[in-house]
Amino acid sequence: MPDVQCCKCGKWKNKQCTRDISSDSYEWIREKLNITNTSVLNYYICSTCERDTRRKSTIVVDASNSTSDFEIQLEEYLFMKDCHHRCCICGVILTSSSVVIPSSARIDLLVDHHLYVNYDTRVCDKHLCKNRLSTNISINKKTCDPLSLDGGNLKSLILDLISNIREVRTKVEARKEDFVCF
Repeated sequence: MPDVQCCKCGKWKNKQCTRDISSDSYEWIREKLNITNTSVLNYYICSTCERDTRRKSTIVVDASNSTSDFEIQLEEYLFMKDCHHRCCICGVILTSSSVVIPSSARIDLLVDHHLYVNYDTRVCDKHLCKNRLSTNISINKKTCDPLSLDGGNLKSLILDLISNIREVRTKVEARKEDFVCF
């Protein structure tokens, strides 16, 4: 017999098929569902509604589905602007020893420092180690904005990620073959 009601769809479910979203860690789900009544002690959401809520993001897509007609915003990530004449890491005016940041270093910035830079951004070569980002860097994030990617930048980022994954996979497979040969 169902014993709890989903706060999104209103259907009654067995408690083991739902999640209690009353704690502070699930506040983001309650905000997405516009739950403002704090007098209720426990809110439950069924697995179907939770999955649908987690899948929803801040993507706004035009009906034409063109890559330039939508934008995604990632609040916990930053975008480095105006990096054409200054290093995106240290902010020093670029010299002849600067290079266009390799895609693997761009991904390091994104994953390790929550910072996105465009593909044509330049960096001092002292911040790189074999096309990867050096581990001992300090980034000045004062000139950063919240990250908002359009279709073109999102496509470029995804292609860079795929390329990086393939590179790592190739290296891992080569190491496996080295061990098999013994």
